[in-house]
Amino acid sequence: MTTPDSATVYKKTEAGTKAIASRNAALSPRLRHLLILINGFETAGSLLQKLAVPNFESTMFDQLVALGFVEAGHGKVMSSHAAALHDSLEPARFLKAKAYILDVTRSLLSDDSHPIVKSVKSAEDEAALVVCVDACRKLIVTLSDRATADNFAAKVRSILD
Repeated sequence: MTTPDSATVYKKTEAGTKAIASRNAALSPRLRHLLILINGFETAGSLLQKLAVPNFESTMFDQLVALGFVEAGHGKVMSSHAAALHDSLEPARFLKAKAYILDVTRSLLSDDSHPIVKSVKSAEDEAALVVCVDACRKLIVTLSDRATADNFAAKVRSILD
């Protein structure tokens, strides 16, 4: 097996999600810890830094792939801010959050053909919406200031909480 590229993004499979929930005995505590951290957004390098386990072997990613618990190269890299929001999203609040984000992007851009507005409109799942939140936050920092961007993020969090 090969060592994964530090820029590779891994995503849990359905079997991986079930393995965590059932505390699958085939997983050592270290493999389980890594599997829990894999979110489909952060790179292998970022996850290795988070683990900071002495003698951690990056081939553990290959073991999880071989077990069918993760797939390589199917995620979207995003900031840690956006990745943190991903876990807080609930299906019942998805549409409300999407509508708010769409209102904000439309008011900032006044252009429904802008790629960010199109991305928000076409977001069909939580992962796509979280990518949009990150893009909107960056846009607000660019067009306005960090305080306004922080207020936007706080408002999104309040909708999702």
